[in-house]
Amino acid sequence: MRWLPLIPILLAGAWTCGGKVTVDADTSPWGAGGADAAPDSVAKGGTSTGGTTTGGSTTGGSAGAVDDPFVQCSEADPSVCKLFNDCCSCTAYGPDEPATPKCPPTCSKNACMALGLPSGHKLECKVGRCIVGFDCNPTHATCNEPPPDCGPWAIAPVINGCWGGCVQAADCVNVPQCEACDKSDLCVNHFSSNDDLHCVPVPNECAGDLTSKCFCPLVCPNWGFCKVVGPNTVQCEKT
Repeated sequence: MRWLPLIPILLAGAWTCGGKVTVDADTSPWGAGGADAAPDSVAKGGTSTGGTTTGGSTTGGSAGAVDDPFVQCSEADPSVCKLFNDCCSCTAYGPDEPATPKCPPTCSKNACMALGLPSGHKLECKVGRCIVGFDCNPTHATCNEPPPDCGPWAIAPVINGCWGGCVQAADCVNVPQCEACDKSDLCVNHFSSNDDLHCVPVPNECAGDLTSKCFCPLVCPNWGFCKVVGPNTVQCEKT
């Protein structure tokens, strides 16, 4: 299993107040080198596409187009989110995203059914993104079986008290650690009393401007404090 370590060092910070963002002198989360100094592991905007199959289990793929806006929905009203479900993919997409291209109908049951997703499952909106809303908290598993090995940047959700098939971490309500996020994604921590970690694509609006000044209004719009705390990590806190 390949992990991308995230070193929690303070490289830039931003505070939101009344919707206005104030940024430290060094506005780049990658240090004095600016956006061009960003590590290769971080995308310059865009989303992942498609889906994969890992160890016999289907993982969803983000259905985003390269020019879709980052904010797709609000947590108060995720009704604009839609589920894409065929033989290859079980994933959510927003109103401005095209659905993932369909794969050949060669399966006996669709991907969401294969993953064990209950019928009538409600989609969710987290950090402005439409997600399936898998429960990826390993402490919620009550069975004695070990979780499947999902490979890098995928995770086994908990369904009916035990492990489901491997899914993309971005489709989880939250993840146990930032290392679960795809290497091209941001890990956003909506910290209140505990960590609340989410994997999201780097906003297209911030392509070429990988700074807290750009990130924070999009991933932490209603939080009093926002800062970049590592090459792939943004932390938001209430004040």
